[in-house]
Amino acid sequence: MKTGRFLFFVVFLGAGSLFQPTLSQAFWGFGDDAAQERSGLDFDRGYDRNTEITVRGRVVSVEPGEGNGLVMINLRQGSGNLSVVAAPAWYWSDGGISVKPKDELVVTGSKAQGKDGKIYLISRVITNQSDSETVTLRDESGKPGWHGGNRLRNGGAGFQHRMGGGGRRR
Repeated sequence: MKTGRFLFFVVFLGAGSLFQPTLSQAFWGFGDDAAQERSGLDFDRGYDRNTEITVRGRVVSVEPGEGNGLVMINLRQGSGNLSVVAAPAWYWSDGGISVKPKDELVVTGSKAQGKDGKIYLISRVITNQSDSETVTLRDESGKPGWHGGNRLRNGGAGFQHRMGGGGRRR
């Protein structure tokens, strides 16, 4: 009888563990970029409209990302830096705007603190004040234009646009 109870207990625990919530990868859909792993943030689905802010800053550096990695833009704001998460590299190369060090950007996005202690801005709209180009990376609800694998040059992400000087469409 004791063996039967023990076996029941082991089977019960084993079956119960199948229904326990598990930690999913925070970066499903992006690949394995080091910045994502350090931050612990879900840059794909982690946009929170409740934390949306608009900031202005000067570009310190641009990390282009590779493959499914993210394009990260480091901005200087006053005495501190802010890491702006733009988009996966493949998406940015299809329709991102030109951004280089010393450019002045205005970015609207969702502010979040990563487990690495850094503040990140998950961008929705980026405007380069240096050449008046604007890119919209997410819709009003925060859904990314790359969701579903749409590539800009192949007709995907209808809300994506680029504006040049004087507001003309390119």
